Amino acid sequence: FPAVIADKLAVFKNVGDRRDFMAAGVAGGVSAAFGAPIGGLLFVAEEIATKWDINIAMQVFVCSIVATTTVEFLTSSFEAFHYKGSFGVIQETS
Repeated sequence: FPAVIADKLAVFKNVGDRRDFMAAGVAGGVSAAFGAPIGGLLFVAEEIATKWDINIAMQVFVCSIVATTTVEFLTSSFEAFHYKGSFGVIQETS
């Protein structure tokens, strides 16, 4: 089983690939935290990336959009959630 995981991660043995993967992760985190995919892209372009081309920009932007969409989808479920009933010794007071 560990050999299968090592084979899948073999593509990240190159320093450039790891740097690009890290840039996409940073952009996703910034985008998810602030809800701004373009902000994540610009942050990575300015602060993180040492080599920049259109392929990296598109990968980073797609990662930013996916992260922002995921956060928006998961937090949208809390808007219509209204708790009714009791939880152990905690009782509803209204």
